[in-house]
Amino acid sequence: MSTALQRERLPFSLACGAAVAGFVSIAASHLLLGAAILSLARRRDLLRPPPGWILLGLFCVLTVASAAVSGHFAEALPQIKKFYVFLLLPVVYSAVRKPADVQRMFVWMAAAATASAAWSMVQYVFKLRAAEEAGVPFYQAYVADRITGFMSHWMTFSGHMMIGLALLAGIVLFASPAGWGRREWLACSAGGALMAAGLVLGLTRSMWAGAGAAALYLVWNWRKRLILAAPLAAAGAFLAAPEPLATRIRSFWQPSPLDSNDHRTILRRTGVRMIEANPWFGVGPMRVRETFLDYLPPDVPRPLPVSYWYDHLHNIYIHFAAERGIPAMLALVGFLAAGLVRMAARARDAPADVRAVLHAASACIVGVLVAGWGEVNLGDSEVLGVVLSVIAGALSAISDPAGAASAPVR
Repeated sequence: MSTALQRERLPFSLACGAAVAGFVSIAASHLLLGAAILSLARRRDLLRPPPGWILLGLFCVLTVASAAVSGHFAEALPQIKKFYVFLLLPVVYSAVRKPADVQRMFVWMAAAATASAAWSMVQYVFKLRAAEEAGVPFYQAYVADRITGFMSHWMTFSGHMMIGLALLAGIVLFASPAGWGRREWLACSAGGALMAAGLVLGLTRSMWAGAGAAALYLVWNWRKRLILAAPLAAAGAFLAAPEPLATRIRSFWQPSPLDSNDHRTILRRTGVRMIEANPWFGVGPMRVRETFLDYLPPDVPRPLPVSYWYDHLHNIYIHFAAERGIPAMLALVGFLAAGLVRMAARARDAPADVRAVLHAASACIVGVLVAGWGEVNLGDSEVLGVVLSVIAGALSAISDPAGAASAPVR
């Protein structure tokens, strides 16, 4: 590759690197994002505003307003600093332009998620042995100390597995398979199996629900009749599930004292009271924990169990509305919903390879929106950055007039 061509591709390589590194190391992702910004500063002809940037910008403005109104601006600085992650949206949208390049980025992201899943399998074996040696029931030992892959928490890891699976499934189901040989199909099968195992063994019910919704979206757009088999597949999975998986599935309707069902109910009720008292600007960024007891419903026994964690409300809709106000929450959710509608509509008539990108990204958004009822998945920079990169890539694919001539994934 010539030096001139390397310089031409530098913004693309750095932007892709920032997106892919989100599955491995947030520090590496941020460094690559900074380098991508610098490279685009020298190629201003590539810069362009992504669709939906006004809604995301409004969310940022309302976050700052919430911090100011709360009277605790300094406490909100960690959330304001997180605006840096939002730059992935314009950076990826500006630097990753060709549909074939977007596909490659999605495949590399799925590969990074697969590597994290592979490491999580090693972690699982170590945790299983540790519980056996300690003579402690595995579910009791594991539910509070689960596999995390390359991440620091199992929720973040499980969010990555959900997104990685959606990306891989979208490419496999909808991309043109021309040129794919046995090696490519084996790699996809192995990657999908590892990510599915990581998602299942992570025992994160909200991400299971999100992954299920993403799968239903993909199947509906691929082979609608197969949707009829979904209840049978779910029932079969439950009946065949070994421990501790079966216990965790039953906890949806039959929780044990180790499960968080009652905890989540209290969080939602408290969050609603926060919203009722502060509908426009919330209690302020990073102020949920500090004000939580002030809004705790009076019928909830006190003191709360020491195991209760309420730095956030484990629900993106209630949490962002309670923390930053209803308008801020609507701006963020509206950005995601608008992207989903735009992509799903364009996917109907798009070329096969572009359609794969759009459906993969749409499945990710569906998963995030559903899983968001049980977790503030967008509160993690690692998940937020990956989601923004996926959305930016898909939007870029339909903005490129050369999209109809995109090449199959290699």
